[in-house]
Amino acid sequence: MSMSDFPAVQILMATYNGEAFLAEQLDSILGQTYPNWQLLIRDDGSKDKTPEILAAYQQQHKGRIRVVDDGEGNLGGCSQNFERLCTLSSTSIVAFADQDDVWHPHKVSRSVETLLEAERRYGESTPLLIHHDFSEVDAERSLLCASFDAAHGQWKSKPPSALMPFAAGVHGFSMTVNRPLLTKALPFPQPNVLHDCLLGCLASDIGRVEYIPEQLAEYRRHGANASYCTSFAKRVFEKLFVAGKLSDLPQNLSAAFDAARSNLATKQVCTESYLDRYRDLLPPDRRKSLGKFAELDQLSPLARKITLFEQQGISWRSRLLAAALL
Repeated sequence: MSMSDFPAVQILMATYNGEAFLAEQLDSILGQTYPNWQLLIRDDGSKDKTPEILAAYQQQHKGRIRVVDDGEGNLGGCSQNFERLCTLSSTSIVAFADQDDVWHPHKVSRSVETLLEAERRYGESTPLLIHHDFSEVDAERSLLCASFDAAHGQWKSKPPSALMPFAAGVHGFSMTVNRPLLTKALPFPQPNVLHDCLLGCLASDIGRVEYIPEQLAEYRRHGANASYCTSFAKRVFEKLFVAGKLSDLPQNLSAAFDAARSNLATKQVCTESYLDRYRDLLPPDRRKSLGKFAELDQLSPLARKITLFEQQGISWRSRLLAAALL
């Protein structure tokens, strides 16, 4: 088969101070069995050796790796960086890469295969998102869990019926999407919504999300990840119950509730932002559901609690904590 028999894929990578693990990630992408891909990278103003590493790889792999130099420096975060990369992409199939993971050789091939199969079923104009399971490893790549999906209760293979734009159950580095989804998604909502949550939620709302139950990458957990797998509520409860002294509990409880209120407010802003941007694309019942969550403060106390417990995209701990505050 010739190169033209394989649809072109652009892999988008947003980097920032990633020198520790960047080379290993780049090598794993270079080792992909899928032949027709290009890696498009934009650095967000790194202060370490990330730019030098990228320049060396671009020089060594001309045509395969392209580092974007738009002269605009830091855009404010990884989602803004990914949005810029999305606007620069041109292929019908786009994948996303973080700077610190390790891809298995068949990751792109399996993702593209699944996406093309979905296009045959639903039509090429249907917005599509493909994502997959993965293992978790520590900084040295020692195994933490063999399957993220199994370790976290199959929440990726069995997502809630109504995803939320702040918790769509999709990790960016596992995503492959088609052009119709990106066309609908751009420009991203403002205030900014995380790119993976945004695309996962939008694909669920107006298109299709397909899941591959195979571990096609290693997700490296090293304490400085841009994403955090542990739910906010779980972290709050953990801090409460490791209080050193009983006398510290009231202060810790007050601080936890303040943080929880702030977290809930952020979720509301995110939901309102998503709704404002994509309102015309969403069915009426979805607009109503998102609107209720975005405007919790305007509901009666009982209606607020009911609305929170209806939102399956939030963990049960988060729903319990939020309902206690309202």
